[in-house]
Amino acid sequence: MRCCRQNLIDWEYVGDALTARPSWIADDVGMWVPDSQHFNGQYYLYYTAPWTDVPGGGSAIGVLMAPHLAGPWTASGGPVVEPHDADCCPGARRWVFDASIVTDESGQRWISYGSYFGGTWTHRLGAHARIGLVSMGGADFTAEFDYVRVYRLHS
Repeated sequence: MRCCRQNLIDWEYVGDALTARPSWIADDVGMWVPDSQHFNGQYYLYYTAPWTDVPGGGSAIGVLMAPHLAGPWTASGGPVVEPHDADCCPGARRWVFDASIVTDESGQRWISYGSYFGGTWTHRLGAHARIGLVSMGGADFTAEFDYVRVYRLHS
């Protein structure tokens, strides 16, 4: 974990966000593509776990939470977006990669994710930064997911 100084140029190492791998992530994989957010008075760090030890395996998105950017960080205890099958191919796990969190005008937070296999999807985040029951839908197309921006068009 790196933290910036006041000038936003000189960076200083302040410690690791994770001191131990969450038990649901496979032992032989790394974690990547973090998206950090600040809301509810704390920091959230969403990350991709490219393979998990949950039944059926597959990739997932986890989240760490901390009161300060320098920590201490606490893991959520399980994925916030669990591995799930691709609509096209029952039994084949969708690539649950590259979380991007946005907040709409009402203050509702949304998580978008996806990649080449299974398309891109957006879901409403519920309490405790976990995925809610409402899906905004998705698109089954080949794309690398990176970042979501909210544009407000005025007539």
